[in-house]
Amino acid sequence: LPIYIHTGGIDHLPIHHENEIAQNDCAYGHRVVEKWLHNEFVLVDGGKMSKSLGNIYTLNQLKEMGYEPLAYKLFCLNTNYTKKINFTFDGIKASQSSLNTLRKLIAEHKTGTNDIDEEKINKYKSDFLNAINDNLNTPLALGILFSMLRNEPKSRQIYDLAIDFDRVFGLRLDEEVTLDVPENVKELAELRWQAKLNKDKLFDNISSDAEWCERLSEGLQKVIQIIKGKEDD
Repeated sequence: LPIYIHTGGIDHLPIHHENEIAQNDCAYGHRVVEKWLHNEFVLVDGGKMSKSLGNIYTLNQLKEMGYEPLAYKLFCLNTNYTKKINFTFDGIKASQSSLNTLRKLIAEHKTGTNDIDEEKINKYKSDFLNAINDNLNTPLALGILFSMLRNEPKSRQIYDLAIDFDRVFGLRLDEEVTLDVPENVKELAELRWQAKLNKDKLFDNISSDAEWCERLSEGLQKVIQIIKGKEDD
C-alpha cells in the first residue's frame, strides 16, 4: 500500500527525498508516497541552532527550567510548519502561560451547564476543519479553540468539542495535571502560613507570595547592613 504522507525537514527536499522517490519508483514501478510535508528549521534567538554556539536545549533542560514539553509543543503549533520557528525563552514562557490558561478554561467548561445552539457548534467545527485543511494552519485552529473557550458560556458541549479538536493538537487537554511543587517552595509557603496564624508583625498585611519574598529580601538587607556596621566598628 502507498504511504499517504511522508514528512521530513526542509533540508531533505533537494537530495534525500528526491533519491527516495527515484528508489521507490524503481523498486515498485509506481509512486509510493502521495504527499510530502517538509518542515522549516528551528532558530534560537533569531540565529542558527548548533552545538558550537551552545544554544541547543533539550526537553529535559526545559523541564528543569520549569517548562513542560507540552508547552514547547504548543509553542511549535503557534507557527505553521512551512515557516521558521524562532525559539526564545520569552516565547516558551508565554506558551507555558497559554497552556495553563487553556487547561483552566477546559476545566471550567467541563462542569458547565449551559446549552449551546447546535448551529453555533457546527460553525466552530466547520471553521476548525477549514483551518486544518488549509495546509495544517495550526495557528488559526488554535485561535478558534481559544476564542470558543473564552467567549462561550461554560458548557459541557464546548468541553467535548475542545477535546475533539485536541485530537489534532495532542495537548492532552482531557488529562488532569498535578503540579510538582519544589520542597523549598512548600517550606516557604508553610512559613508564610504559620506567620499569618501567629500574627507575626513582620508578615502582617502580606497579600501575595511575591510581596512575601520582597519583604523577606528587605529584612535580609537590613541584617546585612547591621552586620557590616558592626564589622566597620
